[in-house]
Amino acid sequence: MINPILASSARQRMRSVRTPILVTLYGLLLLAFVYFTSFNAFGQPTFTIGELRRSVEGYVYLLIVQFGLLVLVAPAMMAGSIAGERERQTLDLLHVTNVNSLSIVVGKLMESFGFLCLLIVSSFPMMGLILLTGGVDLLQLLTGVLFLLLVALAALSVGLAASVFLRRTVAATVVAYLIIFAIGAITVAPIFYDVQRIGKIYTTARDANHIITTIEGYTPISFVINPVLGLLALIVDQTKLLHTTIGQFSHTLNVTFEYLPFGRYVIYNMIFLAGASALLVLVSALRLRYRKADRPRLRRDKR
Repeated sequence: MINPILASSARQRMRSVRTPILVTLYGLLLLAFVYFTSFNAFGQPTFTIGELRRSVEGYVYLLIVQFGLLVLVAPAMMAGSIAGERERQTLDLLHVTNVNSLSIVVGKLMESFGFLCLLIVSSFPMMGLILLTGGVDLLQLLTGVLFLLLVALAALSVGLAASVFLRRTVAATVVAYLIIFAIGAITVAPIFYDVQRIGKIYTTARDANHIITTIEGYTPISFVINPVLGLLALIVDQTKLLHTTIGQFSHTLNVTFEYLPFGRYVIYNMIFLAGASALLVLVSALRLRYRKADRPRLRRDKR
Protein backbone atom coordinates (compact mmCIF):
# COMPACT_ATOMS: atom_id res chain seq x y z
CA MET A 1 0.00 0.00 0.00
CA ILE A 2 1.18 3.56 -0.76
CA ASN A 3 -0.21 5.12 2.42
CA PRO A 4 1.71 3.76 5.44
CA ILE A 5 -1.00 4.89 7.89
CA LEU A 6 -3.60 2.93 5.98
CA ALA A 7 -1.34 -0.11 5.74
CA SER A 8 -0.51 -0.13 9.44
CA SER A 9 -4.10 0.49 10.65
CA ALA A 10 -5.63 -2.02 8.24
CA ARG A 11 -3.11 -4.69 9.20
CA GLN A 12 -3.80 -4.14 12.88
CA ARG A 13 -7.58 -4.29 12.39
CA MET A 14 -7.59 -7.38 10.20
CA ARG A 15 -5.34 -9.27 12.61
CA SER A 16 -7.77 -8.63 15.44
CA VAL A 17 -10.14 -11.45 16.33
CA ARG A 18 -12.98 -8.96 16.66
CA THR A 19 -13.09 -8.25 12.92
CA PRO A 20 -14.30 -11.69 11.72
CA ILE A 21 -16.67 -11.90 14.69
CA LEU A 22 -18.28 -8.54 13.85
CA VAL A 23 -18.57 -9.41 10.16
CA THR A 24 -20.16 -12.77 10.98
CA LEU A 25 -22.63 -11.27 13.45
CA TYR A 26 -23.53 -8.51 11.00
CA GLY A 27 -24.17 -11.05 8.24
CA LEU A 28 -26.24 -13.31 10.48
CA LEU A 29 -28.33 -10.36 11.66
CA LEU A 30 -29.11 -9.29 8.10
CA LEU A 31 -29.76 -12.89 7.05
CA ALA A 32 -32.35 -13.36 9.78
CA PHE A 33 -33.86 -9.97 8.97
CA VAL A 34 -34.19 -10.72 5.24
CA TYR A 35 -35.58 -14.19 5.87
CA PHE A 36 -38.36 -13.11 8.21
CA THR A 37 -39.30 -9.96 6.27
CA SER A 38 -39.29 -11.12 2.66
CA PHE A 39 -38.10 -14.69 2.02
CA ASN A 40 -40.15 -16.61 4.56
CA ALA A 41 -43.34 -16.51 2.50
CA PHE A 42 -41.63 -18.16 -0.48
CA GLY A 43 -40.69 -21.17 1.59
CA GLN A 44 -44.35 -22.02 2.17
CA PRO A 45 -46.17 -24.58 -0.04
CA THR A 46 -48.53 -21.87 -1.28
CA PHE A 47 -48.54 -18.10 -1.24
CA THR A 48 -50.70 -15.35 -2.66
CA ILE A 49 -49.86 -12.66 -5.19
CA GLY A 50 -50.07 -10.06 -2.47
CA GLU A 51 -47.18 -11.72 -0.61
CA LEU A 52 -44.86 -10.94 -3.52
CA ARG A 53 -44.86 -7.40 -2.19
CA ARG A 54 -43.00 -8.61 0.91
CA SER A 55 -39.75 -8.98 -1.04
CA VAL A 56 -39.86 -5.31 -2.03
CA GLU A 57 -40.69 -4.32 1.55
CA GLY A 58 -37.79 -6.47 2.77
CA TYR A 59 -35.43 -4.56 0.48
CA VAL A 60 -36.71 -1.25 1.87
CA TYR A 61 -36.32 -2.43 5.46
CA LEU A 62 -32.82 -3.68 4.70
CA LEU A 63 -31.78 -0.29 3.32
CA ILE A 64 -33.22 1.52 6.34
CA VAL A 65 -31.57 -0.83 8.85
CA GLN A 66 -28.16 -0.57 7.21
CA PHE A 67 -28.51 3.20 6.91
CA GLY A 68 -29.26 3.47 10.62
CA LEU A 69 -26.39 1.17 11.61
CA LEU A 70 -23.87 3.07 9.49
CA VAL A 71 -24.92 6.44 10.88
CA LEU A 72 -24.68 5.11 14.44
CA VAL A 73 -21.39 3.23 14.08
CA ALA A 74 -19.32 5.42 11.73
CA PRO A 75 -18.85 8.55 13.91
CA ALA A 76 -17.72 6.49 16.91
CA MET A 77 -15.23 4.58 14.75
CA MET A 78 -13.48 7.76 13.62
CA ALA A 79 -13.78 9.83 16.80
CA GLY A 80 -10.70 8.20 18.30
CA SER A 81 -8.57 8.18 15.16
CA ILE A 82 -6.66 11.43 15.75
CA ALA A 83 -7.80 12.19 19.29
CA GLY A 84 -6.59 8.75 20.37
CA GLU A 85 -3.16 9.42 18.87
CA ARG A 86 -3.08 12.71 20.76
CA GLU A 87 -4.03 11.02 24.03
CA ARG A 88 -1.30 8.41 23.56
CA GLN A 89 1.14 11.23 22.70
CA THR A 90 2.03 9.56 19.40
CA LEU A 91 0.64 12.22 17.06
CA ASP A 92 3.82 14.30 17.19
CA LEU A 93 5.79 11.19 16.27
CA LEU A 94 3.72 10.88 13.09
CA HIS A 95 4.50 14.49 12.19
CA VAL A 96 8.27 13.97 12.34
CA THR A 97 8.02 11.19 9.74
CA ASN A 98 7.72 11.69 5.99
CA VAL A 99 3.91 11.29 6.18
CA ASN A 100 2.12 14.62 5.68
CA SER A 101 -1.11 15.67 7.36
CA LEU A 102 -3.30 14.81 4.37
CA SER A 103 -1.88 11.28 4.23
CA ILE A 104 -2.55 10.85 7.95
CA VAL A 105 -6.22 11.82 7.79
CA VAL A 106 -6.82 9.98 4.52
CA GLY A 107 -5.13 6.85 5.86
CA LYS A 108 -7.21 6.90 9.05
CA LEU A 109 -10.38 7.55 7.06
CA MET A 110 -9.79 4.88 4.43
CA GLU A 111 -9.01 2.24 7.04
CA SER A 112 -12.37 2.70 8.76
CA PHE A 113 -14.14 3.12 5.43
CA GLY A 114 -12.61 -0.14 4.22
CA PHE A 115 -14.01 -1.96 7.24
CA LEU A 116 -17.50 -0.55 6.63
CA CYS A 117 -17.17 -1.53 2.97
CA LEU A 118 -16.36 -5.05 4.14
CA LEU A 119 -19.56 -5.09 6.22
CA ILE A 120 -21.68 -3.83 3.33
CA VAL A 121 -20.10 -6.23 0.82
CA SER A 122 -20.64 -9.10 3.25
CA SER A 123 -24.38 -8.33 3.07
CA PHE A 124 -24.45 -9.06 -0.69
CA PRO A 125 -25.53 -12.72 -0.25
CA MET A 126 -28.45 -11.66 1.94
CA MET A 127 -29.43 -8.92 -0.47
CA GLY A 128 -29.11 -11.46 -3.27
CA LEU A 129 -32.06 -13.33 -1.77
CA ILE A 130 -34.19 -10.32 -2.67
CA LEU A 131 -33.01 -10.65 -6.28
CA LEU A 132 -34.29 -14.23 -6.31
CA THR A 133 -37.74 -13.09 -5.25
CA GLY A 134 -37.87 -10.36 -7.88
CA GLY A 135 -38.11 -7.46 -5.44
CA VAL A 136 -35.50 -5.34 -7.22
CA ASP A 137 -33.05 -5.80 -10.07
CA LEU A 138 -29.26 -5.83 -9.91
CA LEU A 139 -28.81 -2.20 -10.99
CA GLN A 140 -31.16 -0.96 -8.27
CA LEU A 141 -29.34 -3.09 -5.71
CA LEU A 142 -25.94 -1.68 -6.71
CA THR A 143 -27.33 1.86 -6.59
CA GLY A 144 -28.57 1.26 -3.05
CA VAL A 145 -25.17 -0.11 -2.02
CA LEU A 146 -23.39 2.90 -3.54
CA PHE A 147 -25.68 5.24 -1.63
CA LEU A 148 -24.94 3.42 1.64
CA LEU A 149 -21.19 3.64 0.98
CA LEU A 150 -21.37 7.39 0.45
CA VAL A 151 -23.44 7.79 3.63
CA ALA A 152 -20.80 5.82 5.53
CA LEU A 153 -18.04 7.98 4.05
CA ALA A 154 -19.83 11.21 5.03
CA ALA A 155 -20.49 10.00 8.58
CA LEU A 156 -16.86 8.93 8.94
CA SER A 157 -15.71 12.34 7.72
CA VAL A 158 -17.77 14.04 10.43
CA GLY A 159 -16.16 11.81 13.05
CA LEU A 160 -12.73 12.56 11.58
CA ALA A 161 -13.28 16.32 11.79
CA ALA A 162 -14.42 16.06 15.40
CA SER A 163 -11.38 13.93 16.23
CA VAL A 164 -9.01 16.49 14.70
CA PHE A 165 -10.50 19.54 16.40
CA LEU A 166 -10.91 17.99 19.86
CA ARG A 167 -8.27 16.53 22.14
CA ARG A 168 -10.24 13.75 23.87
CA THR A 169 -11.88 10.73 22.30
CA VAL A 170 -14.98 10.91 24.48
CA ALA A 171 -15.53 14.57 23.66
CA ALA A 172 -14.95 13.93 19.96
CA THR A 173 -17.48 11.08 19.99
CA VAL A 174 -20.18 13.17 21.67
CA VAL A 175 -19.58 16.15 19.38
CA ALA A 176 -19.61 13.93 16.29
CA TYR A 177 -23.06 12.58 17.16
CA LEU A 178 -24.29 16.09 17.94
CA ILE A 179 -23.03 17.27 14.54
CA ILE A 180 -24.76 14.37 12.81
CA PHE A 181 -28.01 15.23 14.57
CA ALA A 182 -27.61 18.95 13.78
CA ILE A 183 -26.92 18.22 10.12
CA GLY A 184 -30.04 16.07 9.90
CA ALA A 185 -32.20 18.71 11.59
CA ILE A 186 -30.85 21.72 9.71
CA THR A 187 -30.79 20.19 6.23
CA VAL A 188 -34.37 18.94 6.51
CA ALA A 189 -35.70 22.46 7.24
CA PRO A 190 -35.79 23.62 3.57
CA ILE A 191 -38.37 20.91 2.77
CA PHE A 192 -41.16 23.24 3.85
CA TYR A 193 -40.05 25.85 1.33
CA ASP A 194 -39.59 23.15 -1.32
CA VAL A 195 -43.11 21.81 -0.79
CA GLN A 196 -44.57 25.31 -1.09
CA ARG A 197 -42.52 25.94 -4.23
CA ILE A 198 -43.66 22.70 -5.82
CA GLY A 199 -47.26 23.58 -4.94
CA LYS A 200 -46.94 26.96 -6.66
CA ILE A 201 -45.46 25.33 -9.74
CA TYR A 202 -48.34 22.86 -9.84
CA THR A 203 -51.06 25.49 -9.45
CA THR A 204 -49.57 27.74 -12.13
CA ALA A 205 -49.17 24.93 -14.66
CA ARG A 206 -52.35 22.92 -14.99
CA ASP A 207 -51.49 21.38 -18.32
CA ALA A 208 -49.98 17.93 -17.81
CA ASN A 209 -47.09 18.37 -20.23
CA HIS A 210 -46.30 21.79 -18.83
CA ILE A 211 -46.35 20.40 -15.27
CA ILE A 212 -43.85 17.69 -16.10
CA THR A 213 -41.33 20.01 -17.74
CA THR A 214 -41.70 22.72 -15.08
CA ILE A 215 -41.42 20.47 -12.02
CA GLU A 216 -38.50 18.53 -13.47
CA GLY A 217 -36.65 21.82 -13.86
CA TYR A 218 -36.88 22.51 -10.11
CA THR A 219 -34.57 20.66 -7.72
CA PRO A 220 -35.60 20.71 -4.02
CA ILE A 221 -32.54 21.65 -1.98
CA SER A 222 -33.74 19.54 0.95
CA PHE A 223 -33.58 16.32 -1.10
CA VAL A 224 -30.06 17.22 -2.18
CA ILE A 225 -28.44 18.01 1.18
CA ASN A 226 -30.33 15.74 3.61
CA PRO A 227 -29.23 12.07 3.68
CA VAL A 228 -32.54 10.84 5.13
CA LEU A 229 -34.50 12.51 2.34
CA GLY A 230 -31.96 11.10 -0.10
CA LEU A 231 -32.73 7.62 1.24
CA LEU A 232 -36.45 8.40 0.92
CA ALA A 233 -35.96 9.48 -2.70
CA LEU A 234 -33.99 6.30 -3.40
CA ILE A 235 -36.74 4.09 -1.97
CA VAL A 236 -39.48 5.96 -3.83
CA ASP A 237 -37.59 5.88 -7.12
CA GLN A 238 -36.88 2.16 -6.94
CA THR A 239 -40.01 0.75 -5.31
CA LYS A 240 -42.80 3.39 -5.35
CA LEU A 241 -43.82 2.09 -1.92
CA LEU A 242 -43.91 5.33 0.03
CA HIS A 243 -46.55 7.09 -2.02
CA THR A 244 -49.09 6.74 0.80
CA THR A 245 -46.60 7.90 3.42
CA ILE A 246 -45.69 10.96 1.40
CA GLY A 247 -49.38 11.66 0.86
CA GLN A 248 -49.95 11.69 4.61
CA PHE A 249 -47.06 14.11 5.07
CA SER A 250 -48.01 16.55 2.32
CA HIS A 251 -50.98 16.80 -0.02
CA THR A 252 -48.80 18.71 -2.47
CA LEU A 253 -46.26 15.90 -2.74
CA ASN A 254 -49.11 13.41 -3.04
CA VAL A 255 -50.59 15.26 -6.02
CA THR A 256 -47.24 15.87 -7.74
CA PHE A 257 -45.76 12.47 -6.85
CA GLU A 258 -45.73 11.10 -10.38
CA TYR A 259 -44.08 14.23 -11.76
CA LEU A 260 -41.13 14.44 -9.34
CA PRO A 261 -37.83 12.98 -10.69
CA PHE A 262 -36.72 11.18 -7.52
CA GLY A 263 -33.97 9.35 -9.40
CA ARG A 264 -32.25 12.63 -10.18
CA TYR A 265 -32.58 13.71 -6.55
CA VAL A 266 -30.70 10.58 -5.49
CA ILE A 267 -27.84 11.34 -7.87
CA TYR A 268 -27.57 14.92 -6.61
CA ASN A 269 -27.67 13.71 -3.00
CA MET A 270 -24.83 11.25 -3.60
CA ILE A 271 -22.76 13.96 -5.30
CA PHE A 272 -23.35 16.23 -2.31
CA LEU A 273 -22.31 13.51 0.15
CA ALA A 274 -19.10 12.86 -1.78
CA GLY A 275 -18.31 16.59 -2.01
CA ALA A 276 -19.04 17.21 1.67
CA SER A 277 -16.79 14.29 2.62
CA ALA A 278 -13.92 15.64 0.51
CA LEU A 279 -14.33 19.11 2.05
CA LEU A 280 -14.27 17.74 5.61
CA VAL A 281 -11.14 15.74 4.84
CA LEU A 282 -9.36 18.82 3.48
CA VAL A 283 -10.41 20.94 6.46
CA SER A 284 -9.23 18.22 8.84
CA ALA A 285 -5.88 17.97 7.05
CA LEU A 286 -5.36 21.75 7.22
CA ARG A 287 -6.31 21.83 10.88
CA LEU A 288 -3.92 18.99 11.67
CA ARG A 289 -1.12 20.65 9.74
CA TYR A 290 -1.35 24.06 11.37
CA ARG A 291 -2.31 22.98 14.87
CA LYS A 292 -0.27 23.93 17.89
CA ALA A 293 2.07 21.30 19.21
CA ASP A 294 0.79 19.41 22.22
CA ARG A 295 2.53 20.15 25.44
CA PRO A 296 4.05 17.09 27.11
CA ARG A 297 2.44 15.96 30.30
CA LEU A 298 4.70 16.28 33.28
CA ARG A 299 4.28 13.80 36.06
CA ARG A 300 5.08 15.02 39.54
CA ASP A 301 6.59 12.54 41.90
CA LYS A 302 4.56 12.16 45.05
CA ARG A 303 6.72 12.10 48.12
